[in-house]
Amino acid sequence: MKKIIKNIIENQNDKNIAITSESNPPLLYKDLKSFINKIAGQLAGNGILNKDRAAIVLPNGPFMASSFLAISSYMSAAPLNPSYKTDEYEFYLKDLNPKIVIVEPNSSNNVVEVAKKLNIPLIVDDTIGSNLNINSIEHADIVFTSLTKIFSGSGDILAGSLILNPKSKWIDQFRNALNEINIPILSDGDIVYLEKVSRDVNQRVFEQNKACLELKKRLETHSEIKNIFHPENCPNFNSLLTSDGGYGCLLSFELNGGLNKAKKFYDSLQVSKGPSLGTKFTLVCPYVLLAHYDELDWAESFGIPSHLIRVSVGLEDQDQLWKSFSEALNNF
Repeated sequence: MKKIIKNIIENQNDKNIAITSESNPPLLYKDLKSFINKIAGQLAGNGILNKDRAAIVLPNGPFMASSFLAISSYMSAAPLNPSYKTDEYEFYLKDLNPKIVIVEPNSSNNVVEVAKKLNIPLIVDDTIGSNLNINSIEHADIVFTSLTKIFSGSGDILAGSLILNPKSKWIDQFRNALNEINIPILSDGDIVYLEKVSRDVNQRVFEQNKACLELKKRLETHSEIKNIFHPENCPNFNSLLTSDGGYGCLLSFELNGGLNKAKKFYDSLQVSKGPSLGTKFTLVCPYVLLAHYDELDWAESFGIPSHLIRVSVGLEDQDQLWKSFSEALNNF
């Protein structure tokens, strides 16, 4: 079946419409093909084989449709009703015996608990949220973190970490597996530097939480702003907050006027530009263009415009930072 689906899609004209919905622009076959190849690479990169099975639990809509087509082009896949009760999920997952269960990020769907019960480990990357803000390890078996970003605050050292949940039922298997993997070791110089630049991480994270929230509030008052994306209004993020945690240093926004205004704003904004995050200095980038350049129509079909501006808020004086943003916003 997976070969049939992939062959049917590959034989379609790139310019033809593949998926439509009432609330989003149509998805072209060109973008669907790109999405299929991207998903196949991600699955293969995580050790998922063509012979394995996947269960998909996503809300109905274009993202569910494209995800099903992409995954089923690589492996056997079964979409499950996101409104199923716990006992129904348990029945179907036992019957399917999937290697992977695919859900939304930070999903609170009952299928997550059922997957744990049925020995399907949960792996989380908490880099953007930071473990000082969100408590991922209580809900995951393994937590990955990029030490290049928020932890170092400098963005100029390549390092990462993983934390094994000692309460995980797979803890022994994880430890045994790590002993068999040739994990790269940081040089002595990198270790010394990483320790030095991370000494202030606790204070820095909470200062950047406040600075990002303040910039969000100021942007909300400006007439040129169409939409702001920030985790303050995300129920799943709020459910994971630590007792004194905040919402991190990252936000994105869309301008009224589309791409042309976004270009002018970006070029006139007097802050550092770049794709990283968590640095002590503010970084701005057109992230959708960088991450989805070959599939912009696909991203647009899910309400993510190509001209979205992403901001990693640093430790500059908040009034001075706002002056830079307001001058660029008023430069139309």
